[in-house]
Amino acid sequence: MTLNEKIQQEADLSDWMPEIKYSVFAQPDNEFYYSHEAGFIRKYKVFRAISKILQPESITELGTCAGASADAYLDGVGWKAFYNGYDAWWPAAPYYVDGVEQDWDRYSICKSLFKDRKFKGYKLFKKDLRTLRKVEKADLAIVDAMHDYRNCYHDLNLALTAEPKHILVDDTAGIEVIQAVEDWVYLNACKVKSMDKIEQINGACIITLK
Repeated sequence: MTLNEKIQQEADLSDWMPEIKYSVFAQPDNEFYYSHEAGFIRKYKVFRAISKILQPESITELGTCAGASADAYLDGVGWKAFYNGYDAWWPAAPYYVDGVEQDWDRYSICKSLFKDRKFKGYKLFKKDLRTLRKVEKADLAIVDAMHDYRNCYHDLNLALTAEPKHILVDDTAGIEVIQAVEDWVYLNACKVKSMDKIEQINGACIITLK
């Protein structure tokens, strides 16, 4: 059974579901996510399954946003992994609900998530990833920040500084992301054991390091 097949099987068997208020369905652009509801529910079940299968003791995520992915990854290991979350958390444009201005404060939402889960094993770093040359060490490093070629390639190099066993890259359905991954894997062949494509609505891959 391939790694993707193991992950899909685990996602099939799990009855876990993303909690709406900490999911993409609570974002200002939630109409888009609701228009592909089944696909995005499946995506986060797959994220949980990845963590469940790989069993990292520590996670470093580049592109934490409001914590929707972190919720899935950490649930997959029973909230027993240490989590390092990186994001610039630049102010988002205001949006309106019934004519009332709302603030999508992703950093505060992420903090609220961890508080609700009674989870204290984490650090959040408000950083522009382009200013960093290394990140906190972790078994699993996750690349899910900017999705253009140059930034994704940079984030792969940054993820490597975590000295991980695995690098998970989200959104590989995007042409620039998958090009960055393929080029990075080719140029780092001496460090890469395997690359497995993971099925979900936006595509993903897991790079296993030697």
